[in-house]
Parts: sequence; structure tokens; C-alpha cells
Amino acid sequence: MFRPLRVCADVPSLRALLPLSLIARIHLSALPVALSFLVADWTGSYATVGAVCGGMAIAQAVAGPVRGRLADRGSAARLLLVTGVGCWWCWSRRSRCCPAGPGRSRC
Repeated sequence: MFRPLRVCADVPSLRALLPLSLIARIHLSALPVALSFLVADWTGSYATVGAVCGGMAIAQAVAGPVRGRLADRGSAARLLLVTGVGCWWCWSRRSRCCPAGPGRSRC
């Protein structure tokens, strides 16, 4: 039953790669929690928190296959450029959602 895991454990570079991979993915579980606190502080409404987190989940579901295709077909530099521009574009429009911006208690 554990034979495939033992075969993978025998790969020399896997022991170094696995912990780094786990550390690199911590943000995937922390982002919704941090976003919930931030939006709740800005708006005071947990309904808005639900809408924002739902929108984020849908956006990640749409963007995931696109990022996967870019990673398979192109270089890492191109992938970072495309995702960086996408993140910049989304964050530059956040003021439309909450004109008061960060540091203000209510939108």
C-alpha cells in the first residue's frame, strides 16, 4: 500500500523540495482568513465578506487553469510577469470597491 510513497521518498531532491513546497503554499489557506478580517473591518458587514470571498474563490477557479497552461507551455519568467500584471491590475482597482481604502473603518 505504501510502496509508491517509498519510491517517491527515495528520490534525493524530494526531501528538500517537499518542505519548501508546503511553506510556499501557506498563503493559500491564510488569504481567505486575512481577507475576511480586512473586509469586515472596512465594511462592518459579514455579508460583504461572504461576497468578496466567494468572488475570490470564483476568480481562483478561473485563473487556476490559465496559470497551469502558462506554466506548462512557457517559462517561469513569463508566468510571473503575467500573474504579476494581473495582481497589479486587480489591486489597482480596489479603490473602486472601497473608496475609503485601508485604514478607514467604514466604506
